[in-house]
Amino acid sequence: MDKWMTAKEVAEHLKVSLATVYRWTDEGRLTKYQAGRVTRYKRDEVDEALKQNRRESKQRMFKQWVEDHKND
Repeated sequence: MDKWMTAKEVAEHLKVSLATVYRWTDEGRLTKYQAGRVTRYKRDEVDEALKQNRRESKQRMFKQWVEDHKND
């Protein structure tokens, strides 16, 4: 069974600001579900988005490290 979270709960779970949750939603990193004025996020999708973000961050850091050490 899916565990549903509010935007505030997502922010607390990910240790980011509420503005970051909204930005990531606008960017398509997080998927929101709405019924009228109620918005919720699926916890398993939030956790997967966090894993994906970590992978992308590691890739960016590695690319930057390679770029910084090209002339070594």
